[in-house]
Parts: sequence; C-alpha cells; structure tokens
Amino acid sequence: MATFFGEVTEIPSRAVDEDEETDVEMPTVYFDLPDFSDITQLPAYNTVIVATGLAPTVFLESYLIDSKEHRILGYIKLNPVSTPEAEFLGLDYRRQCHVVGKLCHDEQRKALICVSEKEVPNESAAELAKYFVELSKSDRPLECIIVTALPFSNYETAMTQEINFPILRQLRTTCETSDLADIARLETPNTISGLGAALLTECEVRRLKATLVVQYYDTIDSDTVSRLEPILKIDRLATHLCRSVEAGRQAIQKFLRHSKIDRGNLYF
Repeated sequence: MATFFGEVTEIPSRAVDEDEETDVEMPTVYFDLPDFSDITQLPAYNTVIVATGLAPTVFLESYLIDSKEHRILGYIKLNPVSTPEAEFLGLDYRRQCHVVGKLCHDEQRKALICVSEKEVPNESAAELAKYFVELSKSDRPLECIIVTALPFSNYETAMTQEINFPILRQLRTTCETSDLADIARLETPNTISGLGAALLTECEVRRLKATLVVQYYDTIDSDTVSRLEPILKIDRLATHLCRSVEAGRQAIQKFLRHSKIDRGNLYF
C-alpha cells in the first residue's frame, strides 16, 4: 500500500546559477465549463471514474460513455506556455489552449467520468483530485476508480522470466473492500504519479474507497485496450456499462483509429 504514498516530485536545487532563468512559466490547467459559472455548480455524483492515457481513455469511451446517456459538462484545458527559446528567436510559439481532459456526467447512475489522453501536469494534479472529491455533493461516501497507463520501461520487477506486455497491476486504499483477484498488486519500488496518484492519495487521506489499475504496455493497439477488460469485474464500474463486451470491442477499434489520426499530426 505504501507504493503510492508520498508522490515523488521534482524539487529545484538550492544551488543558484546566476545565468539561470528565474522566471519560468509553469504549465497550468483550468476548467472550461460552458453551462456553469464555476466548478462548484457541477451536478452531484457518488462515483468518480478517471482514465489517463490513450488506452484507458479509449476503453472508457468504448464501454462507459454514451452520447445519449451522458452529458458533457466541459473540458480540462492546458494554458499556453511561452518558452524563453521562442522569445530569443524572435518567434512566438505560444500555442492556443488545448484540451487535456473531458468531464462527463451520468445523471441516472450519479457518476462523474473524466477521460484524459494526455496526463495532467503534476503541478495541477493534486488540486484537480481535491476538486473531484470535495465537490461531489454525495449523500454517501464517495467511491473512486482510476485507470492509467505507463510504458513497459517504467515497470520494475525482480522476476527473471520474460514478461508478456501489456500487464495490469492494482493499488487500493486501505478501506477498499473490493479486490480484483485477477490483477496483482503493484510491487515496490514502482510508483505512480499524476492525476491517478493524486486522486488515490486524496481518497486514502479521507478514508474513501478507491482502486487504481495501471497498465504497462509496449504498443498501443486494439488488443492493448481490450486487455483492460478485467477491470469490468469491479462492481461499481460494471453498473456503469453502456455497451456489451462485443459492442465495446468494436467501439475500441473506431476510437483508436480516430485517436491515431489526431496523434499523427507532427505539430499536435
């Protein structure tokens, strides 16, 4: 359980370089919610389901999100950042704000679903996690499910035999009662960062039920996304399914094709 506590973040050195740039613009995110004046007005929910990374996002889009049953509340967007190199060259590479994540709401099942192909900057992850927990307006203890993905090179293991990727590992808060018997616990010294780790830590501090499943992969294709299907055994996730397994697999191929087209843009 201690794997995800005390998330490691970069701490600037106390050594000072006189030539070092002191005013560095850090990436920040904000909520773009067209129908709400601020985030505190979001509708109530009892469950938070978060996916970060391409494979988890495509998986939730394929199985859980339906345009007829879910309302798109808005988007998490990244503020543009101007680099010193761009200013030095006399060019402005400050880009337009782009979408980091999408927020959907299931009114019938009282769930907030956040999908994000790109990882939220670490500087904003804890703040977003706190928002998700504190603004639920739930009449019962909030429950969370997090699905994230990392390259296989991030996985540390003492096993000597060859590992066939992708593989799944799980982390849970101490008060979590459901257990995925088919998915092994994430071993130390492996760590998780970003929004997934921040939300799991927030739930642990508040003694809420939460499960995080991380997928380590080598390539992204429909088989990689389908290997996430064991998480459908989580009761609180199974109740939110909008499609059958077969329909979900067909949707995976569709979403993945569209995602690959977008990510193939050199200037994306």
